[in-house]
Amino acid sequence: MSKTRVLIVDSQPIFRAGVRRALAHRCGLETLEILDCDPGNDGEGAISQIEEDSPHVALVSIGGPAPDGLQLSSRIARDFPATKVIVLSASHNADELFDVIKTGAAAYLSRDSDAEELSDAIMRATSGQYPINDSFASRPRVASLVLDQFEDMASACGSEEAKDAVVTPLTPREIQFLNLIAEDSENRQIAAILGMEEHEIKKCVGAILCKLNASDRAHTVMLSLCDSWLSLHDGQTSSQAQELVAAEPAPAQEQRSTKRKANGTAKTRRRSSAKADQAAISSHESQSRG
Repeated sequence: MSKTRVLIVDSQPIFRAGVRRALAHRCGLETLEILDCDPGNDGEGAISQIEEDSPHVALVSIGGPAPDGLQLSSRIARDFPATKVIVLSASHNADELFDVIKTGAAAYLSRDSDAEELSDAIMRATSGQYPINDSFASRPRVASLVLDQFEDMASACGSEEAKDAVVTPLTPREIQFLNLIAEDSENRQIAAILGMEEHEIKKCVGAILCKLNASDRAHTVMLSLCDSWLSLHDGQTSSQAQELVAAEPAPAQEQRSTKRKANGTAKTRRRSSAKADQAAISSHESQSRG
């Protein structure tokens, strides 16, 4: 039976040795081939190791003295899709989870996780699962951040044509689903309101996060192209730059302003919708008790 190659990426040798020892004791060296490396100041140490050894899983530390682990995780997930990324965090909070989700990582764990939790995440990641989806479903704040991200990306696109090209829209059902999670509703309540089975919730989370990652990547590319275009005009005088802005059709300028206002209105509507969902939950529970 072939071994699962696991690469531990962390700038601290003691931490790498501890994780290696814990995994070897838990899983045995018969099933795992455990490698480790210091990512270096720019993460190139990890990239070189992955290019050489093609690990099935990379355990990437973020926070602390390491280089930007989020950027490194995103790069690995993008450039080496056969290597599943499991992020190990020192802080492990909802805001950071949101950032990790956008990297395309398969799982998000605390650096203090025990060997059983770590080995389980490795097994699930190598079988094509995304344990990070479970973390998302239990974090109301992350659901709110996801909704805000879609609204902000749509607002930043300007025209409807750009929005359609960049943002993969959420369906009304997905928006309601996220609102219910943001209200800290239980899975059984969400399933009852949306008329789905509880086991379908994971599938719904996966679909939403796929849309988030695709839209976020496209939005990043769009911003990079805009930055490149602006850099071509760095040599222009201030008056020339002002002429460029003035040359933009008034409807386009008004559209961007309207978009920003509509973004705030949409968030207000979403809060109202969440209150309606909460009323539906209370009604459902009353009927259940009756």
